[in-house]
Amino acid sequence: VHTLQRGESISKLAQMYYGNYKQFHIIAQFNGMDDATRVTVGQKIKVPKVAGLPFHLPQQEQKPSATLETDIAETPTPTQEAPPGDILDEGPTDEVSEMDEQVMAYRDTGIVLYNEGKYEDAVFELNKAIEAAPEDKQTRSYLAKAYFESGKRLFEQQDFKAARDAFESAYQYDPACDACLTMVDKSKSGPVLMRREKGIDLFNQNEYSQAIPELELYLQQRPKDTEIHGLLSKAYFQQALGDYNKGNFQAAQKGFEAALEYDTGCEKCAVYITKSLESFKEEHYNRGIVYFGKENLAEAVSEWQAVYDVDPDYKDVTANLQKAQQLLDKLEQIKKNSR
Repeated sequence: VHTLQRGESISKLAQMYYGNYKQFHIIAQFNGMDDATRVTVGQKIKVPKVAGLPFHLPQQEQKPSATLETDIAETPTPTQEAPPGDILDEGPTDEVSEMDEQVMAYRDTGIVLYNEGKYEDAVFELNKAIEAAPEDKQTRSYLAKAYFESGKRLFEQQDFKAARDAFESAYQYDPACDACLTMVDKSKSGPVLMRREKGIDLFNQNEYSQAIPELELYLQQRPKDTEIHGLLSKAYFQQALGDYNKGNFQAAQKGFEAALEYDTGCEKCAVYITKSLESFKEEHYNRGIVYFGKENLAEAVSEWQAVYDVDPDYKDVTANLQKAQQLLDKLEQIKKNSR
């Protein structure tokens, strides 16, 4: 057990006992420390012997206590003697301002993790260093780079909100990073672009009924996207053509009209609008005749009314409708009087 003296830190203990300050994390973990910079003068630190690492007894003038830990099989509970404090001191007000080996170790670890492509881990370590030395240029530089690369990964995973936060953090540490601002804007528009991509994929799969709402929602954000206008016209046309072939002429007409709105130069749209209307009128007019011949007056009235609503001048629909309605009214009156 080593009793900390003024000017000592966990990294200095690692240098003292292991000959390498970068091994500070061993001592920190063994003592249950989340932040190895928060120690104070007089705090008792257990220093374990570790297989594969040299272990040096400190020189006499350092006056450590005589007892040393020799077994790391069991992890002790965190020490309770250390109140929060960034550096070694006899009280919470006498702080050391210079970057010591401990903070450098955090920074160096973060740089190594960055170079290994472990950007989130690098951010974690570098943030420890920046908290103790907020103006260190190298730490700020690598922290900006780590946040930026992490943001790129999140963007590729389509986690646009987290990506935007990462790019904004990168810009915070590197205000000259124009690419950061560019990616912030892209992250903000990411959901919109994703909807565009989804709509195009559905269109290519001939899923027109699903593609149309996705593309129309996208156009609310990007109304000048001419490519999407063209795709929507085609999607509405294909959907309407399916309705036309199934005999759903009114639905087909509406679909062809929507297609024409998105592409005013669509000549076949105009042709099919007329064909749909004429087919609708003819079909329902003939159905009315059939129903009237079978004395199904209510059905005849319904069919001719549908034709009358879109074109009252179509053939004899007005006269037929009046005749059928009069007969139906008389029949209803007879039934009422017979009760």
